[in-house]
Amino acid sequence: TYGATRAKETLDDIDGRIAAAPPLPGLHHFTEGQGFSQWTGDDSKVLMKVYINAIEGYIPEEMVHAFHAFLEFCYIARHDIITDDTLKDLEDALECFHEHHEIFITMNVWSIFTLPQQHAMKHYPELIHLFCAPNGLCSSITESKHIQAVKRPHRHSSKFNALKQNLLTNQWIDKLAASLVNFTTQGMLKEPSTLSHLQYFGKLMFPSDGLPFINVYDRKPPHDS
Repeated sequence: TYGATRAKETLDDIDGRIAAAPPLPGLHHFTEGQGFSQWTGDDSKVLMKVYINAIEGYIPEEMVHAFHAFLEFCYIARHDIITDDTLKDLEDALECFHEHHEIFITMNVWSIFTLPQQHAMKHYPELIHLFCAPNGLCSSITESKHIQAVKRPHRHSSKFNALKQNLLTNQWIDKLAASLVNFTTQGMLKEPSTLSHLQYFGKLMFPSDGLPFINVYDRKPPHDS
């Protein structure tokens, strides 16, 4: 363990190592290390490509092995094609992770490993046998939709029993998007004044977004049943 001053020096040195990573193809160049005000899933993915070398020497070797095995598992699971040999490598990486991750408990970093994502890892080999390769499936796909379908409608709700309000808002958005496509197809939005009125209507509904409704909620119209 380190004191506050020593810990800050260590983190600064790790940031320096990350920033010093050469800008090779496939590697993101973090000019300021890991000092982000807000992280995204993509930031985490590209950081992990250089993180192992950055932390080596500052944490116990067992932890480095655990990180390496975990990342190896993640990269293998994202393969487009997974063969029997690939699946064996996946199982080996998982076994290695479980072998080395006990160091986090031994060093009192964490008391127990119960995160759903880590628990799900042991089911990957069986599920890949049943349903084939995940082919890059990632929770960030649904997270991007979460902002559009949940966060923004909730922001403009009364915050009391907001679920019904959010669902109704999403219905309005889908109907307006469908109307926009329909009006455009029929040539009803050729006049700039007509389009500006529609954009103004969107601003009235969602003024804090600061953008026209049809741009903020870029949705495809629902298919006719």
